[in-house]
Amino acid sequence: AGVRIGLEDGRLAVNPEATSQEENGVEITVVGTKKTVTMVEGQMKELPEEELVEAVDLAHRAIQEMLALQEKFVDRIQPRKVEFTPVIEDSVLRERVQSVVCPQFPSMHGFSTKRELNDFVGSLREQAIETAITEELSVEERTKLERRVSSLVDGFYGEYMRQGILERDERIDGRRPDDLRQISCQVGSLPRAHGSAVFTRGETQSLGVVTLGASRSDEQIIDQMMKEGRKRFMVHYNFPPFSVGEVSPLRGPSRRSIGHGYLAEGALRSVVPNEEDFPYTIRIVSEILESNGSSSMASVCSGSLAMMDAGVPIKKAIAGIAMGMVEDPISKKRVILTDITGDEDHYGDMDFKVAGTYDGVTAFQLDVKVGGISKETIREVLSKAKRARLIILDEMTRAIPAPREHLSSFAPSLVTINIPVEKIGAVIGPGGKMIRKIIEETGATIDIDDDGRVTLAGVDSEAVAAAQERIEDLTSELEIGTVIATKVTRVVDFGAFVELKNGSEGLVHVSHLASGYVDNVRDSGKPGDEITVEVIGEDKMGRPDLKRVEGEGESSGQERAKTSSKGRQRGRPAKPENKIKVGAVIEGTVANTTDYGAFVELGSDITGLIHISELSDNYVKHVEDVVKMGDRVTVEVLKIDERGRYKLRRIIPAEEKEKNDTKELDFEDRW
Repeated sequence: AGVRIGLEDGRLAVNPEATSQEENGVEITVVGTKKTVTMVEGQMKELPEEELVEAVDLAHRAIQEMLALQEKFVDRIQPRKVEFTPVIEDSVLRERVQSVVCPQFPSMHGFSTKRELNDFVGSLREQAIETAITEELSVEERTKLERRVSSLVDGFYGEYMRQGILERDERIDGRRPDDLRQISCQVGSLPRAHGSAVFTRGETQSLGVVTLGASRSDEQIIDQMMKEGRKRFMVHYNFPPFSVGEVSPLRGPSRRSIGHGYLAEGALRSVVPNEEDFPYTIRIVSEILESNGSSSMASVCSGSLAMMDAGVPIKKAIAGIAMGMVEDPISKKRVILTDITGDEDHYGDMDFKVAGTYDGVTAFQLDVKVGGISKETIREVLSKAKRARLIILDEMTRAIPAPREHLSSFAPSLVTINIPVEKIGAVIGPGGKMIRKIIEETGATIDIDDDGRVTLAGVDSEAVAAAQERIEDLTSELEIGTVIATKVTRVVDFGAFVELKNGSEGLVHVSHLASGYVDNVRDSGKPGDEITVEVIGEDKMGRPDLKRVEGEGESSGQERAKTSSKGRQRGRPAKPENKIKVGAVIEGTVANTTDYGAFVELGSDITGLIHISELSDNYVKHVEDVVKMGDRVTVEVLKIDERGRYKLRRIIPAEEKEKNDTKELDFEDRW
């Protein structure tokens, strides 16, 4: 039976809620029989070895309860067991092969490489085949016999390897059971990559390559039956045929490769910084360059080194080790092996992978070929794995003691800022106009979340900084006293509109265009002129009130007015020539609204005021309840004063007038 173990309220629990496992970071699966554990797999956040043993023990007790229910079910249905008839082995052939190969096995101990050992066993296989085949056989019969002989040779080799470990504590490569192979660590192996490292342990070598992504499009989209979302940390494992001296087509990833990548990803995930501290998407690819056991744990080591080389601020380094075991089926004597080779994995009885930091385990995986192992064996394996893991971590720390302070110059630049949710529309602009403009002008990519989180990315930091400045300008509040260098966008009779940093327009009223009297606004500036303004307040609608700040060498409004009047009496402007007469009905555009009315542009240089009392036949509380900036309206000219200012009355459209009349009738009926 099998159970899951997680944390609930800080305590180990059997079969916890799925959400609890994700939140607490402990996810362990245990399978076992009544007496032993047969399979374990788990990912956790630096759990001490003793707590892992407690978790397995808790799971095993729950398994025993489930097995009791299964036994009751079996007793009820009384299933009939299938009889198995073993294949009768040819004793003569076995003795003949044994006499050829077994006397030569002791000479294997001088070989230092996997290739030498494979070549030697291959030569023994050929000798055994020549000895076994004593007569002419058909091609089919010869092929069958060669397979049987090859199987016998492999069996004798495995028995010799196991016997040496059980009787003499001697492994084929000359190591003692607790010895590790030689370890080598190298970082920065690929200068053009964002981060890289080569980790070598014996004849197992992994090239870890880190690539940093800066936008949401780089994340992996998760769309499963029970889970949806995005994934910003990925580990992919590649096992090319040349790593084991073979030649075969490169196809899609196998189940083994996917499983090894998943195990390495789970081991490394616990030290990856959260998105708030490091918003990049992280992809690690482990390329196995040679393999002789435990390539998945080598991937953990190379991945950790590569992230540190890339400047990813991981909390701690992580290393992994594969443990093995050989057990005598009769005496039950067992020997735990550290850092197993491929042959020790194949001919041994256990493959127990353990990964973690100096302080605890982050992932482990157990497969056994015997009936299972006990809690005491698991405790012993974890203890020896910790000793080996610390040795590997020391070697890794010598290669690179801490993550690099700066990212690679080839890595994308990325900045995350937060803006008020109500300002998202201002950044995007109508139809995406504003955000497209920023992207085109700066070259940065921009991602905006619904909660106001903005991610800026680019090939260089200058592009990102420029985009960040633009967005901060768009979302910043203009404080009183702020001085802005800007341009005039348009001029009307009552003042000049200027472009603000946040993309909107602000009005400098004619009374604030100069320190003195301004006869004609157009004498103080025209569209495109660069001027400096200061924020002196805001109106009731929150719009900034601006005042022009006169720079050096810039003539005052009074001087400009004086120069342009040419003979006029100072302060007594001549009445401008009226182009539109009193009583004229004309169509115009609402240029601005105030609390007391709306200014309407009647031509290229003529603007008039509709007082709030002239907007409608009914009471008007707010001007913008009737008209807004940009609206087209029909007006009648009521008056033109001595200074040429137009007083207007809005001509109410027929449909609006009919609607107002209906409201009056309804009121009279109710009265």
